[in-house]
Amino acid sequence: MRINKDYLSNQNSYANNDPLWIVIHNTDNPEKGANAKAHAKAQHDGNFVGISAHCYVDDGDTAYEAMPANRGAWQVGVNYGGKLFGIVNNRNSYGIEMCVNAGYNYEKAFMNLVEVTKIKMKELNIDVDHVVSHFDVCAKNCPSQIRARNDWARFKRLIGATEQNIKGVKISDSNVEAISKVVYGEAGVIRSYDALVAVAQCIHDMLESGQYGKTITDVMRCNFAAYGSKETTDEARRAVYDVFCQGKRRFADARILQFRSFTNYSDGCGEMNPAKCADLLKKYEYLGKDARDNRWGHLYFGRKVAAAPEPINKQIKVQAGSFTNKVNAEKLAAQIRAAGFLAIVKAEDGQYKVQCGAFDVRDNAEKLKQELIAAGFLAIIK
Repeated sequence: MRINKDYLSNQNSYANNDPLWIVIHNTDNPEKGANAKAHAKAQHDGNFVGISAHCYVDDGDTAYEAMPANRGAWQVGVNYGGKLFGIVNNRNSYGIEMCVNAGYNYEKAFMNLVEVTKIKMKELNIDVDHVVSHFDVCAKNCPSQIRARNDWARFKRLIGATEQNIKGVKISDSNVEAISKVVYGEAGVIRSYDALVAVAQCIHDMLESGQYGKTITDVMRCNFAAYGSKETTDEARRAVYDVFCQGKRRFADARILQFRSFTNYSDGCGEMNPAKCADLLKKYEYLGKDARDNRWGHLYFGRKVAAAPEPINKQIKVQAGSFTNKVNAEKLAAQIRAAGFLAIVKAEDGQYKVQCGAFDVRDNAEKLKQELIAAGFLAIIK
């Protein structure tokens, strides 16, 4: 997705904007030809009065930025009872408009909006919790077309938000929320999804080994300094869910049984110092690292595990979830079938897995995977 800056201007704007939020709108302009370029040009040429936005997106391959991020757009408007009005305003937000002109392709425009929002989140260092709708701010029916299709939750998932019900998923004696607080407390400073996954895997593998505690709570309380942390993030919740419920691993061929920060165990250049790690290396293998820079990072230790041989003529499976509780698996399978896909629950390796298809050709599996994701479900190739 390309973002064109030919129509950047200061029209209808405020000085000194510091974007902490991204606000999503629909243009509600059904006129033929009222696409992203037309809106950006009209704003640039001074044809708008009392309204403006930073970026316009449509169903084409180019979005148009019409105002610098350091200028405040006239986008938030009048308050009709919005829960974030006053917290989000025209001097701390970046406004993106999805154009809904006559004959437009909604799904293509919607997916372009997802892509542009993710680009701007990264560029402005704004997390998914700070991407909100105009309705959230002002209680105005905007973005109207997204709201009419009940698509806001799908939009949030696609830009990285977790499912709200993940917090309630039970994992042994704990749940995603409790584990994610420890994971974020240990790895959040590294600012890496891989680091969050690694800590979650370490908790999982310690419990599975049976040497570090009989329950997840025991493992976390006795082995993790961050036990008792109060803060977490959606990304940390997602990492925990992916490890414990989806089988994701930072190191697929190893169990992570210990990790150490760079502070006392690296060589000062972001690498493992064998002398400082001598006692660890007597018991474990060095597996690798995750690093933010030479100062902040984790070194991982554990034991390699032999990979099971792949069966001959193994089919490629599309899996939408893996649960310890059969009821949860059946519930997801029913939701997937209601959306028009096939779904069965299979008991395998002590888990109840929701399988949506099995293929000899990987391209067919990939196609189904993308269709499931587009419909708002998680999906992986197994």
